[in-house]
Amino acid sequence: MKTPDGKPHIAGYPIGHESGQTGWQTWIVGSTPPKLQSDGTLTFGSQVPAGYMFSEANMRFLATEGDDPSLNWKTLKFPEDLPKLATMSEILSPNNPDLRPYKNQGGKIIFYHGWADPGTSAYSTIDYYEKMRSVAGGQREADAFSRLYLIPGMHHCGGGPGPNSFDMLAVMEKWVEKGIAPASVVASHLTAGKIDRTRPLCPYPQVARYKGSGSIDDAANFRCEK
Repeated sequence: MKTPDGKPHIAGYPIGHESGQTGWQTWIVGSTPPKLQSDGTLTFGSQVPAGYMFSEANMRFLATEGDDPSLNWKTLKFPEDLPKLATMSEILSPNNPDLRPYKNQGGKIIFYHGWADPGTSAYSTIDYYEKMRSVAGGQREADAFSRLYLIPGMHHCGGGPGPNSFDMLAVMEKWVEKGIAPASVVASHLTAGKIDRTRPLCPYPQVARYKGSGSIDDAANFRCEK
């Protein structure tokens, strides 16, 4: 979705987050079918998917400066109604890409986002990071204080078929306390408590590429490259 001036406002979603209990079932389609309403729309009655629940409650009780229980996301006019959402959006979704003051104070930041996140699109995080990188002065300046990792097959904050178990806190501690800048981070996927896949997580814009031999479930058989 774009505003009349051509600027993207709402990012789409990458493919690949449809299956699994923590995928579309939890966030989009639910586990029970919605019911058709008299106005032609669909409404969930039980086992409401998270995306629908957040849209309903957020619009009525959180999205505007003054609560408006009559406000309905189904009837929101785009882009005419965007000004109504501006105040709370600034509070809940700060999107100022200028992190230079934070950088200048010695701050470090690690972003990560699941490629298969059905709740919030990884494209939005990439868009923010690229704007931040541009404001910072390019990749080298951004790398001095930030990293972005995109996690293949990971759902919202975890779950999914991809390698979704990793320790970014330890990576941050080494960077802040010992000056060891982050490179690739090995992540793992567990089934029934046992590791059945590992994969290197590469700092954006690098990606993990298969070396051409060995198991595709072993991180040692991948390298990070652009």
